[in-house]
Parts: sequence; C-alpha cells; structure tokens
Amino acid sequence: MCYPWNGSVQPNDDRWAKVPVDTIRKKLNTISNRGMAPFVALKLYLTIISLRYQSNNTVKVTHETLRSYTGVQPNQIRFGLDVLYCSRLIHLQPKEDRESNIYEIIGL
Repeated sequence: MCYPWNGSVQPNDDRWAKVPVDTIRKKLNTISNRGMAPFVALKLYLTIISLRYQSNNTVKVTHETLRSYTGVQPNQIRFGLDVLYCSRLIHLQPKEDRESNIYEIIGL
C-alpha cells in the first residue's frame, strides 16, 4: 500500500530522502525477513540515503555516526552492512584514512 505524498517536508525535518522504489522492490526479494540483520540493514540503508548530500550517490560516514542515528548496537552494524552488500544496495569504496567509510548507493 502506498500513501500519497503531499510534496512538503516539515520545517524541523532536515534528514529525509527519496528512496529508489524500483530498486528497493527488486532487492527486497533477496533480503530475508527473519532475524535482526535484515532489520538493521534496512535501518542503515535509510540512514545512509538520508545522509547523502543532494544528488551524490556516495556517503562518507563512520560506524559511530550510523550507530547514533539508528540506535543499533555496534556489533550489529557489520551484519546489517553485510546484508546490504550481498543485496547489492550499497558498495564499500576503498578509502585512504581509517576514520570513516565511503559507501556508494547503488541504483540511484
């Protein structure tokens, strides 16, 4: 069921994002609906999409930032990201520093 969108964002809501519906519908079939990892994966995916800047398809973010936005336990973040990698929703780009990761959102 889809709900109509009135085209406006609340003034105090600075973290919203458009979700690539076609990509998500195709990829959701590959994600299990059992266990904590798929739930964490979806929370992380929505967070990563909302943290991207304008039309960029890459996001530079730390695990600590992901944890603070989602409330997910640190040991669960890796499992959620593994689900996203296997489903080909995001790709981890090589990085030079050890502080943050660069995630490429696939299908935008």
